[in-house]
Amino acid sequence: MTTPPEPVEGPDPTPPEPVEEPTPPTTPEPVEGPEPVLEVAGLSVAFGRRPPSVSGISFAIAPGERVGLIGESGSGKSVTALAVMGLLPEYARTSGVVWLAGEQILDRPDAVLARLRGNQVSMVFQEPMTALDPTMKVGRQVAEVIGLHRRRAGSGHVRARVLETLGDVGLADPARIAGSYPHQLSGGQRQRVVIAMALVNTPDLVICDEPTTALDVTVQAKVLGLLDRELAAAGAGCLFISHDLAVVSQLCSRVLVMLDGRIVEDAPLDTILTAPEHPYTKGLVATARIDRVTPGERLPTVADFWDETSPEPTPPEPTSPEPTSPEPVEGS
Repeated sequence: MTTPPEPVEGPDPTPPEPVEEPTPPTTPEPVEGPEPVLEVAGLSVAFGRRPPSVSGISFAIAPGERVGLIGESGSGKSVTALAVMGLLPEYARTSGVVWLAGEQILDRPDAVLARLRGNQVSMVFQEPMTALDPTMKVGRQVAEVIGLHRRRAGSGHVRARVLETLGDVGLADPARIAGSYPHQLSGGQRQRVVIAMALVNTPDLVICDEPTTALDVTVQAKVLGLLDRELAAAGAGCLFISHDLAVVSQLCSRVLVMLDGRIVEDAPLDTILTAPEHPYTKGLVATARIDRVTPGERLPTVADFWDETSPEPTPPEPTSPEPTSPEPVEGS
């Protein structure tokens, strides 16, 4: 009688490991102190097939804190601001999380973002003539910002609030300014109107994207003083974007240094000015301190400290000695 062959032992078939599905963003873990008005975690932004304009940046802004974001043109500063405001074009590809006052806002519908813009977060753009409607009197434009978020306010209250805010930003004769078109005002007056629109609803966070670049030095100092005073009065946090470290140092207590879409340094202003760590930051500080250059010497440039063609130095990986075989022992 024949017996069936015994099964051949072999490796037991194992089911394939399950593929982890991406999990939706979760609320950041609570930290000591007040909840940040803005928290950005792993934000990346890319357009088409080009390299990312912003690569995995993370930072937070506490209530009332003023943070400067500096870097050269094309480093990703304005793209970061547009991502926070929800103003990126539809073809932009984003990843990461942006929390505004505890609410995740990245890639949210425009109806949700419109409720926040101008109320919880507002923006002062670089060029007021592109931010203002040339066909509408400026008083009406400020009133529209109020009306979008204070629908029950009467016309008398709205006009009074418009004139009060225009006066707060240092515009003499607010009634005349309110009845003027943008082209009838000077550059400094137009920028003050844009600041009034940003502050009229007392937002928690104000984003300033190069707000003084197009102004002469005298008007620039006045606008910076105005921002300093009005932000303090409103208790608002601020993300101040600039390529000029000297301008940032007049308004901010903390600085983020951005290079090629990444934040390469994040430190208090005093540390950035006295003990910068990254070579690029050292170059920015040196070029802002031209008063320390001896007359007749060449002015420093960022290239003296940072070579953009060379890769950023990285710490060496720990190595372990390779195992060696014992030497043969001679026999007797």
